[in-house]
Amino acid sequence: TFNESRSEQSVEPKNILIRNLNLKNGTNRLVAENTSGKPMYLNLVRKGIPLVSDLTIPQKGMSMQVEYVNMGMKPVDHRILVQGTDFMMVTRVKNITFSRIENIALTEMVPSGWEILNTRLFEADYGIKESSFDYRDIRDDRVNTYFSLNQGETKTFVLILNAAYKGEFYQPSVWCEAMYTENCYSGVPGNKVIVTGQ
Repeated sequence: TFNESRSEQSVEPKNILIRNLNLKNGTNRLVAENTSGKPMYLNLVRKGIPLVSDLTIPQKGMSMQVEYVNMGMKPVDHRILVQGTDFMMVTRVKNITFSRIENIALTEMVPSGWEILNTRLFEADYGIKESSFDYRDIRDDRVNTYFSLNQGETKTFVLILNAAYKGEFYQPSVWCEAMYTENCYSGVPGNKVIVTGQ
Protein backbone atom coordinates (compact mmCIF):
# COMPACT_ATOMS: atom_id res chain seq x y z
CA THR A 1 0.00 0.00 0.00
CA PHE A 2 1.40 3.40 -0.96
CA ASN A 3 -0.39 6.51 0.31
CA GLU A 4 -3.59 4.48 0.88
CA SER A 5 -3.56 3.12 -2.70
CA ARG A 6 -3.42 -0.69 -2.54
CA SER A 7 -1.99 -2.93 -5.25
CA GLU A 8 -1.10 -6.61 -5.25
CA GLN A 9 1.67 -8.31 -7.17
CA SER A 10 2.74 -11.96 -7.12
CA VAL A 11 6.49 -12.40 -7.40
CA GLU A 12 8.16 -15.73 -8.02
CA PRO A 13 11.25 -16.66 -5.94
CA LYS A 14 14.43 -14.86 -7.06
CA ASN A 15 12.44 -12.40 -9.16
CA ILE A 16 12.82 -8.66 -8.78
CA LEU A 17 9.88 -6.28 -8.86
CA ILE A 18 10.63 -2.61 -9.54
CA ARG A 19 7.97 0.00 -8.99
CA ASN A 20 8.19 3.80 -9.34
CA LEU A 21 6.35 5.70 -6.61
CA ASN A 22 5.07 9.22 -7.20
CA LEU A 23 5.95 11.03 -3.99
CA LYS A 24 3.91 13.95 -2.80
CA ASN A 25 5.11 16.86 -0.69
CA GLY A 26 4.91 16.13 3.01
CA THR A 27 4.47 12.64 4.42
CA ASN A 28 4.32 9.51 2.28
CA ARG A 29 3.43 6.05 3.60
CA LEU A 30 4.54 2.72 2.12
CA VAL A 31 3.48 -0.67 3.50
CA ALA A 32 4.74 -3.96 2.02
CA GLU A 33 3.05 -7.18 3.11
CA ASN A 34 4.53 -10.63 2.52
CA THR A 35 1.95 -13.44 2.66
CA SER A 36 4.18 -16.16 1.17
CA GLY A 37 5.87 -17.26 4.39
CA LYS A 38 9.26 -16.94 2.66
CA PRO A 39 11.80 -14.11 3.16
CA MET A 40 11.26 -10.95 1.16
CA TYR A 41 13.78 -8.14 0.82
CA LEU A 42 12.64 -4.60 0.14
CA ASN A 43 14.87 -1.73 -0.98
CA LEU A 44 13.63 1.84 -1.19
CA VAL A 45 15.80 3.92 -3.53
CA ARG A 46 15.47 7.68 -3.64
CA LYS A 47 17.00 9.98 -6.24
CA GLY A 48 17.34 13.73 -6.16
CA ILE A 49 19.50 16.62 -5.09
CA PRO A 50 20.55 16.23 -1.45
CA LEU A 51 19.74 18.97 1.00
CA VAL A 52 22.78 20.76 2.36
CA SER A 53 22.80 19.92 6.04
CA ASP A 54 25.13 19.75 9.00
CA LEU A 55 22.77 17.57 11.02
CA THR A 56 24.22 14.65 12.90
CA ILE A 57 23.42 11.18 11.59
CA PRO A 58 22.33 8.61 14.17
CA GLN A 59 24.25 5.38 14.59
CA LYS A 60 23.15 1.99 15.80
CA GLY A 61 25.30 -1.13 16.04
CA MET A 62 28.22 0.48 14.22
CA SER A 63 30.36 3.57 14.66
CA MET A 64 32.15 5.35 11.84
CA GLN A 65 34.95 7.90 11.68
CA VAL A 66 36.12 9.65 8.50
CA GLU A 67 39.35 11.64 8.35
CA TYR A 68 41.28 13.29 5.54
CA VAL A 69 45.07 13.20 5.30
CA ASN A 70 47.68 14.23 2.74
CA MET A 71 49.94 11.70 1.08
CA GLY A 72 52.37 12.09 4.00
CA MET A 73 49.60 11.08 6.48
CA LYS A 74 49.23 14.61 7.90
CA PRO A 75 45.64 15.85 8.51
CA VAL A 76 44.16 18.19 5.88
CA ASP A 77 41.02 20.31 5.90
CA HIS A 78 38.96 18.68 3.16
CA ARG A 79 36.48 21.57 3.20
CA ILE A 80 38.95 23.84 1.38
CA LEU A 81 41.64 22.42 -0.89
CA VAL A 82 43.92 23.82 -3.57
CA GLN A 83 43.25 22.49 -7.07
CA GLY A 84 45.58 19.60 -7.90
CA THR A 85 45.96 18.41 -4.29
CA ASP A 86 46.18 14.64 -3.83
CA PHE A 87 44.83 13.39 -0.50
CA MET A 88 43.27 10.37 1.17
CA MET A 89 39.86 9.79 2.71
CA VAL A 90 40.29 7.28 5.55
CA THR A 91 37.08 5.66 6.81
CA ARG A 92 37.03 3.44 9.90
CA VAL A 93 33.95 1.36 10.71
CA LYS A 94 33.61 -0.44 14.05
CA ASN A 95 31.16 -3.14 15.15
CA ILE A 96 29.84 -2.04 18.56
CA THR A 97 27.38 -4.94 18.96
CA PHE A 98 27.90 -8.24 20.76
CA SER A 99 27.80 -10.34 17.58
CA ARG A 100 29.19 -10.54 14.05
CA ILE A 101 27.60 -8.27 11.43
CA GLU A 102 27.39 -9.74 7.92
CA ASN A 103 26.89 -8.08 4.52
CA ILE A 104 27.73 -4.47 5.34
CA ALA A 105 27.58 -1.87 2.56
CA LEU A 106 29.74 1.26 2.83
CA THR A 107 28.90 4.05 0.38
CA GLU A 108 31.52 6.79 0.01
CA MET A 109 30.34 9.48 -2.42
CA VAL A 110 32.67 12.29 -3.43
CA PRO A 111 31.75 15.81 -4.54
CA SER A 112 31.87 16.53 -8.27
CA GLY A 113 35.00 18.68 -7.82
CA TRP A 114 37.03 15.67 -6.64
CA GLU A 115 38.27 12.67 -8.61
CA ILE A 116 38.88 9.16 -7.33
CA LEU A 117 42.47 8.35 -8.32
CA ASN A 118 43.40 4.90 -7.12
CA THR A 119 41.81 2.62 -4.56
CA ARG A 120 44.38 -0.14 -4.87
CA LEU A 121 46.31 1.09 -1.87
CA PHE A 122 47.98 -2.25 -1.29
CA GLU A 123 50.07 -1.66 -4.42
CA ALA A 124 51.78 1.38 -2.87
CA ASP A 125 53.21 2.18 0.55
CA TYR A 126 51.41 5.23 1.96
CA GLY A 127 51.84 4.37 5.62
CA ILE A 128 48.34 2.98 6.15
CA LYS A 129 47.04 -0.55 5.69
CA GLU A 130 43.61 -1.02 4.18
CA SER A 131 41.43 -3.81 5.59
CA SER A 132 40.16 -6.74 3.56
CA PHE A 133 36.69 -6.59 2.00
CA ASP A 134 34.40 -8.94 0.09
CA TYR A 135 33.73 -6.76 -2.95
CA ARG A 136 34.28 -3.19 -4.15
CA ASP A 137 32.36 -1.30 -6.85
CA ILE A 138 34.21 1.80 -8.11
CA ARG A 139 32.23 4.46 -9.95
CA ASP A 140 33.05 8.01 -11.11
CA ASP A 141 31.43 9.63 -8.07
CA ARG A 142 31.45 6.93 -5.42
CA VAL A 143 32.97 3.74 -4.10
CA ASN A 144 30.74 1.02 -2.65
CA THR A 145 32.57 -1.46 -0.42
CA TYR A 146 31.02 -4.66 0.95
CA PHE A 147 32.39 -6.47 4.00
CA SER A 148 31.57 -8.08 7.37
CA LEU A 149 32.72 -7.26 10.91
CA ASN A 150 33.34 -9.53 13.89
CA GLN A 151 32.27 -8.39 17.35
CA GLY A 152 34.34 -5.35 18.33
CA GLU A 153 36.28 -5.37 15.04
CA THR A 154 37.29 -2.18 13.23
CA LYS A 155 38.02 -2.05 9.50
CA THR A 156 39.80 0.76 7.66
CA PHE A 157 39.08 1.73 4.05
CA VAL A 158 41.02 4.29 2.03
CA LEU A 159 40.22 6.33 -1.07
CA ILE A 160 42.97 8.26 -2.85
CA LEU A 161 41.46 11.48 -4.19
CA ASN A 162 42.40 14.60 -6.13
CA ALA A 163 40.89 18.08 -5.84
CA ALA A 164 40.46 18.34 -9.61
CA TYR A 165 38.02 21.17 -10.40
CA LYS A 166 37.73 24.68 -8.98
CA GLY A 167 34.47 25.72 -7.37
CA GLU A 168 32.06 25.08 -4.52
CA PHE A 169 30.57 21.60 -4.25
CA TYR A 170 28.48 19.53 -1.87
CA GLN A 171 29.92 16.34 -0.45
CA PRO A 172 27.12 13.87 0.35
CA SER A 173 27.14 11.96 3.62
CA VAL A 174 29.20 8.80 4.01
CA TRP A 175 26.81 5.98 4.86
CA CYS A 176 27.27 2.43 6.12
CA GLU A 177 24.60 -0.17 6.88
CA ALA A 178 24.07 -3.89 7.26
CA MET A 179 22.03 -4.86 4.21
CA TYR A 180 20.01 -7.66 5.82
CA THR A 181 20.12 -6.76 9.52
CA GLU A 182 17.67 -4.28 10.97
CA ASN A 183 18.85 -1.30 12.99
CA CYS A 184 22.54 -1.54 12.16
CA TYR A 185 23.89 1.61 10.52
CA SER A 186 26.16 4.62 10.88
CA GLY A 187 26.98 7.73 8.91
CA VAL A 188 28.91 10.96 8.73
CA PRO A 189 27.00 14.05 7.52
CA GLY A 190 27.82 15.80 4.27
CA ASN A 191 29.13 19.33 3.94
CA LYS A 192 30.13 22.03 1.48
CA VAL A 193 33.66 21.80 0.07
CA ILE A 194 35.67 24.36 -1.90
CA VAL A 195 38.47 23.78 -4.41
CA THR A 196 40.51 26.95 -4.93
CA GLY A 197 42.96 28.02 -7.64
CA GLN A 198 46.68 27.59 -7.08
